[in-house]
Amino acid sequence: MNLTRTLAQSLFIVVALACGAVAASAQAYPTRSIHLLLGLPPGGAADITARLLAHGLENKLGEPVVVENKPGSGGNIVGQLVAKSPPDGYTLLLGPDSLFVINPHLYASMPFDPLKDFTPVASLVSNYYALVVSNALPVKTLPDFIALAKRSNPPLFYASFGNGTQSHLGVEMLKQIAQFELNQVPYRGGAQAGVAVVSGDASLTLGGGGVYPMIQSGQLRPLAVASREPIDELPGVPSVSEFYPSYELSSWQGLFVPVGTPQPVIGRLRAAAGPGPAPGAAPCRSRLPPRRPTGAATRVASMRCGSCSPSRRRFPRHGSSRQDCKSQASALTTLARALADDGRPAPC
Repeated sequence: MNLTRTLAQSLFIVVALACGAVAASAQAYPTRSIHLLLGLPPGGAADITARLLAHGLENKLGEPVVVENKPGSGGNIVGQLVAKSPPDGYTLLLGPDSLFVINPHLYASMPFDPLKDFTPVASLVSNYYALVVSNALPVKTLPDFIALAKRSNPPLFYASFGNGTQSHLGVEMLKQIAQFELNQVPYRGGAQAGVAVVSGDASLTLGGGGVYPMIQSGQLRPLAVASREPIDELPGVPSVSEFYPSYELSSWQGLFVPVGTPQPVIGRLRAAAGPGPAPGAAPCRSRLPPRRPTGAATRVASMRCGSCSPSRRRFPRHGSSRQDCKSQASALTTLARALADDGRPAPC
């Protein structure tokens, strides 16, 4: 009996010491460099978001934040790296919505579960897209381009920033609605896809921040924006929905950590990713668009598993069952609630 009591007391002491060590470590966080990983190459909207975020985190946390671009496999490579990293707050993921709501339906298997292996920290930005063509192409409007595509044989090429990305599925959705053909050429990022259109290797791309400098320089011509509302940076450019009312596309970026990260660490990161400069810092002058967390959360919650949607051709999930669908719907709703906040602007 005495031996049992002694063992129990020893176990209690060990657990208490371990918990105390974890709490002390979380309170001291961070004590070294933090790594912020994303699945797209430099130069695009996600990369700009990551670097602005890293700058803000550095100012508020007092430690370097290193941005690492690891493109490939629709974000699965970087997702696996972060999911398998220690849950200590030193490896962060800039995660796009496609990792959570597209990839599980696109890939037969994934080396991690995006809905179970990450904890959301903050909703950051919504990205908007535009259909753009080279200024050398003899079209001025979206109907002009579709008419050209319909009479082209063989079909024209379009550049995407990867299989299964918004720029891929967004054009495929437009093809289905407008009944025309284009052949996809996937690139490693939005900027690379834009360069392909400028050089004439492709006729069109659906791009975001990566193609905006090429629009400003006059190398690319925007035909239509993919969102229902106009984009201030592209005055006078119509929405695709003006021609095809059912069409709408946008995306969001969020900050995530591996599941199991201590709550005090998540709290520090969440506070640091919030608005406002660090004490004594210059006022924020970033032109990064404000967050739209409500819309992002709504889009996550409204996603439906391919096995339950009326048209199974939309994001079919390999081997999915109705129970899988219910589990996914529940996980997506939880993710949406975790990402929802009060609509604060993105950090400097």
